[in-house]
Amino acid sequence: MDKNISIAYKNYRKNIMSFWETYIFDKLMITEMEKLIRNDELKYFELESLSNPWTNGNNVRHFLKKDMLGITQRNSLRLQYRRTIIEAVSTTEIFLQKICEIVYKDYPFRIKLGNNSDESNIYREKLFDIIVNCNTKEDILEKISEEKIRSLFYGNPIDFFIKDKGNIGLDDYFCKNHISAIEKYKEIIGRRNIIIHNNGKIDSKYLKETKSTRYRLGQIPKTDEIYLREMIFILRGLSATTTKITLEKIYKYNCKGALLDNVKLF
Repeated sequence: MDKNISIAYKNYRKNIMSFWETYIFDKLMITEMEKLIRNDELKYFELESLSNPWTNGNNVRHFLKKDMLGITQRNSLRLQYRRTIIEAVSTTEIFLQKICEIVYKDYPFRIKLGNNSDESNIYREKLFDIIVNCNTKEDILEKISEEKIRSLFYGNPIDFFIKDKGNIGLDDYFCKNHISAIEKYKEIIGRRNIIIHNNGKIDSKYLKETKSTRYRLGQIPKTDEIYLREMIFILRGLSATTTKITLEKIYKYNCKGALLDNVKLF
C-alpha cells in the first residue's frame, strides 16, 4: 500500500538524518573532551580493556594525557567519518529494498525483470529451484521476491537508478534529470567499498568506476564535514525522488509534505 511506503520513507528520513546528528554530537563531545585534557582538568581516565571473553576477569587500562588525546584524535579524524559513510549507505540500500518489497507484495508481476537479458542462467536455475521446493503460489512469490531483492545491489548498484533494476517505475528518470547526482552516488558507493575492503585506500576498482577522481592508487581520499553533508543530502534526495516516483506511477498517489519538500530540495 502507498501508506506503507510513506511510513517507510518517514522512518528512513529520520534514520539518515540521525547519522548527521550523531556525527555533530560526537564532534562536540570530542572537542569538549580535548579541552579538558589539554587544560589538565581531566588528568586521566580508565577504560575496560579487551580481555578474554571466556573469563570473568574485567581488566582496566589507565590512560594518561598522551593516550587520551590519541583516542580523541583517532575518533575525530578517522573513525567517525568511516562509520557515518558505512551506516548511511547501508541504511539507504535497505530502504530502497524495502520499497521493492512493498511493491512486489502489492503488484507481484513487477517481480519480473524488465529486461530479460539481465536474467542469467544461475538466476533462472534459482527460480526453478524455488518453484520446485514451494508448496503454494504465495510461497513461490515470496521466495522469488526475496531473491530478486537480495540481488538488487549486487554488481553495479547504480543500475538500480539508471536501469530501473527494481522495476518500480523509475524508467529513465534519473538518467534524464539527475545524472550528476548519480555520478556522485557512484563515488559514495566506491568510497564505502574501499573503507570496508581496503582500509580506506584507493584501489583499482575505485579508479575504474570513479573516472573523474583526482586521487591515485593507494591514496586515502579526504573525507570531511563538507563531504558528509553532501553525501547525506544525495542519499536522502535519491531516496525521496525514488519514493515519489513509485508512489505516483504505481500507486497514483499525490505526494506532499516533507517528502515533496525533500524532492524539491534535491
